[in-house]
Amino acid sequence: LKELAAAPDGSLFVNMGSVTDACRNDAQKLPVPCPERTGAVPRAAVWHLQLRKAPAQGQSPVERFAPYAVGLRNSMALAVLPDGPAKGSLWQGENGIDYGDPKEPPEELNRLTDGSDHGWPYCVGNRKHARGYEGRFDCKQTMAPHALWPAHVAPLQLLATPMDSPFGGQLLSAWHGPGQGGHRVVGFARDAQGLPGGAPINWLSGWTEQKGLRPRGRPTGLALDHAGRLLVVEDFNRSLLMLMPQSQR
Repeated sequence: LKELAAAPDGSLFVNMGSVTDACRNDAQKLPVPCPERTGAVPRAAVWHLQLRKAPAQGQSPVERFAPYAVGLRNSMALAVLPDGPAKGSLWQGENGIDYGDPKEPPEELNRLTDGSDHGWPYCVGNRKHARGYEGRFDCKQTMAPHALWPAHVAPLQLLATPMDSPFGGQLLSAWHGPGQGGHRVVGFARDAQGLPGGAPINWLSGWTEQKGLRPRGRPTGLALDHAGRLLVVEDFNRSLLMLMPQSQR
């Protein structure tokens, strides 16, 4: 699955998601090192695409395309903060390994930096060993998540809103999954350092099915229009929702 995020300097961050859930091979083994993390084109990573400012005639416009942050199962939720003290910082909502356990492992909000390793498939949550990798990898050498989210909420998109928008610079996330607290759009306020965090702010929720009242719903994509209204793609019913201030109704 593809996801792109544009940086203020015009470069792009590109999701190169993993092929497997936990790097389990055809023999149902969990090799170390995981082959998806090695080779000329490692997966489970976010790559950085930098363009030449003035390419010569016949020269490729691409100056550099290389891994930026690794150990990320699938970065479908990816965003760059557009302003504030942390302008240009890159954020990722991790869709973690699926245990089939309703409470484990937690999903993650990660701040990605150049060269950072976030542990997939060896580590989950706050640098804990994933099942099957106990004692086979040092999770302490990886970067800890910025925040932990409930298991299986499946963040499918992040949207970094500007400080002057109706959302006041919140980092919004579409929680698509059925996990505890899923099926909703949430926001995270930025602190004095410009970093998102704290308790999730509910913007759209209540998408569990209630006969005669509403169908089940699952938010998938987010965008702000020129008037600051939030557009939400909801894929269970193939609908597009709009959230707007009362003054615009």
